[in-house]
Amino acid sequence: MASNKDIAWGYFQTLNEGRMEDAIEMLHDDGSFWNLRTRSSTPTRKQKEYIRGVMGDVPMQFTLHNAFEEGDQVVLELSSHGEMEDGWVYENRYCFVISVRDGKVFELREYLDTKIATEMLEHRA
Repeated sequence: MASNKDIAWGYFQTLNEGRMEDAIEMLHDDGSFWNLRTRSSTPTRKQKEYIRGVMGDVPMQFTLHNAFEEGDQVVLELSSHGEMEDGWVYENRYCFVISVRDGKVFELREYLDTKIATEMLEHRA
């Protein structure tokens, strides 16, 4: 049986492999995403379309720098690197606080450099 840390990091590894739909299947339908940039929570069902859009436009590779697990809570320190078709490069550093339920990512709270993330979203538009 996979540890909660393995499940949380496995989500990002699956994205690294370009298996977006498999990664999306790893998200609990009753869960939520909270983002520092918007300071709001979104139900996972709605967040799935956003993930498809962003990861489709800016396929990212995530690197794990540190991981901690306490019960159903996992903290991952990651960095990302992604390139858009026009050559624009997106790199950011993250702290994800993730809760796991029923073997899936249930709640994901994303802490990142909001200025860099906003620049990427504006470039995508």
